[in-house]
Amino acid sequence: MSQELECMEGHRFPFEQYSMIEAFGMICPICSRENHKMIPCELKVTNNNVIELIQDYVKHSLNLSDELEFEILNYLSLNKDEYNRASVIAEELDCTYQLIAKRAMKLVERELVVVSKRDTRNYYQITEYGLNELEKRR
Repeated sequence: MSQELECMEGHRFPFEQYSMIEAFGMICPICSRENHKMIPCELKVTNNNVIELIQDYVKHSLNLSDELEFEILNYLSLNKDEYNRASVIAEELDCTYQLIAKRAMKLVERELVVVSKRDTRNYYQITEYGLNELEKRR
């Protein structure tokens, strides 16, 4: 968490300016200069840097809903030159093909995986984008 100074008018200053503002009786320099008001500043603890870290993480995240989606991507990356049926992936990951098909469609929506339909079955393959995003997380 970071600390900052804020006056009642909402002007904010980094904590590094504390000693300068304290030397002038904790009076807001902006209010004093612009409005000739003697409004005191208060020390506040903010979580701005935590919010920025979370926003950055979400922006650069795969947004996988759980470990299974990561495992699907990982399996497809190891078999990137071929299309894989949900039943084959399910057997490898020890779950049902229905679950794989459902989660794979979420990955398709995010363009991490492509689906090809052949003889009424869906075949999945990781996209170049999916490979790049997965590689960033390894």
